[in-house]
Amino acid sequence: MHPVKRVTLPKSVTEIGVEAFRDCPRLTSIVIPEGVKQIGEHAFDGCSGLTSIVIPDSVTIIAPDAFNGCPCESSVIRKPPKNQKRPGHR
Repeated sequence: MHPVKRVTLPKSVTEIGVEAFRDCPRLTSIVIPEGVKQIGEHAFDGCSGLTSIVIPDSVTIIAPDAFNGCPCESSVIRKPPKNQKRPGHR
C-alpha cells in the first residue's frame, strides 16, 4: 500500500501519465499546477480516499477512467484561468 496522503506537483510537470497514482487509497488531496495539459487513463484509479483535487484550466484532456473509483468524481474543482474576471468585477 502506498503511504502518500497529499501531493502538490511541481510546476515543471506537463502531464500526469497513465496509472500514475493508481491504487493509492490513502491519497486524500492533490493540487495540479498550471501547465499540466493532460491526465492519463486510470491516473487516479482506485484512489478511494481522494476527496480534494484542483485541476487548472490548462488541463484540456482528461482520459477515460482517470478518476475511476474515486469519491472525488463529483467534487473536482476546476481553477479558472488567471485572466478570467470574477462576476461583478471590472
